[in-house]
Amino acid sequence: MSVTAVTPNLTNHNFLQSDLTIEQGATLRDLLIEDGAIDQMHQIAERHIALYSFVHPSVVALCDNTFDNRQQKEAFSTGVKIFESIGAMAKPNDTYDESACAEAAKRSLMDIENHFRLYDDPLGIIIEERYNQTKVLYNVLAKVLNSRYAQKPLVVYGLAGGAIAAKTQSDVDEMTAQDPFFSL
Repeated sequence: MSVTAVTPNLTNHNFLQSDLTIEQGATLRDLLIEDGAIDQMHQIAERHIALYSFVHPSVVALCDNTFDNRQQKEAFSTGVKIFESIGAMAKPNDTYDESACAEAAKRSLMDIENHFRLYDDPLGIIIEERYNQTKVLYNVLAKVLNSRYAQKPLVVYGLAGGAIAAKTQSDVDEMTAQDPFFSL
């Protein structure tokens, strides 16, 4: 099953450069809050968009050395999964050369301190230009994490995961656009 077949009216060809529409945001929220939808959509995302199969494990590995609490780590990972699900539904035909993708993601994730500086204000990072995307991420995280743990503070860890995944994808997009190695 292709991502496009699941989400025919959600395409945003300028994903990360422009925000989702209010209608796209509402539809994505409704799709992702269904039981099991995040894991199912995330599996599809990682199968169809090479970048996500590299970024998610790398970004989650970053949090392993930063957070001691299993619930914080799970919230962080859930934020990454939701972001990647949104990305796959908004821009389902995104293509990346796998070797270039791996190298660009590695370069992006090497600056761990810079990425975790984002944690200080994860909502501010993505809300500034992508309010509707942030709203979807927040609402889905609040529902999923609150149903698991009934602790609102964990949403902040999920927002951090989503913000760092967005920043990493943005870095990779920028690198692949600027570096001749990545356009082979």
